[in-house]
Amino acid sequence: IVEGEPVRVDTLRIEGLDAVPERSAIIAGLPTRVGGWFDRYANAEARDSLTRRLRDNGYPDAETFLGYDLRAADKRATVVFTVSTGARRRIGEVRITQEGRDGRAPEVRQRAVRRLAGLDVGDLYRESALELAKRRLYQSEAFAQVVVEPAETVNDSLITVDVNVREGYLRAARLGGGWGTLDCFR
Repeated sequence: IVEGEPVRVDTLRIEGLDAVPERSAIIAGLPTRVGGWFDRYANAEARDSLTRRLRDNGYPDAETFLGYDLRAADKRATVVFTVSTGARRRIGEVRITQEGRDGRAPEVRQRAVRRLAGLDVGDLYRESALELAKRRLYQSEAFAQVVVEPAETVNDSLITVDVNVREGYLRAARLGGGWGTLDCFR
């Protein structure tokens, strides 16, 4: 196998981020860079990173599109990321829906669910905050099922977040035992 010279990225453009306040933080540290190798996997990773960073900075409808011009004879490539941010949104309402275990009425108060979720009206929409809310609710071990997701858009600047929980067993006991010998008793 003779690998030959690698194709290098000679031009990198990221279009559509002019109105984004955190532009420099969003494009920092991308795996695709000028002078680097042209790598389709790195380009896909950069596209996904841009989308994820935007969705974590108030743009729940953000999408990133990848285009490139590969000039194999010159061993050069142009990579273009075109971003559609959509409107920047804040949390307008947090709707909580509870279901008790086995069809019973919920035992956990809605105020406790809201506090555990940690999502407040007026906060900038962040996908990581929704994931953290889900993790906190599961880690409480009070819920067997948790869904935290954006719902409808209230207006151009607000989005509703739905928190749906189904309670699990609120009391549990664990008993363990064992026997082992390896030159001593346990």
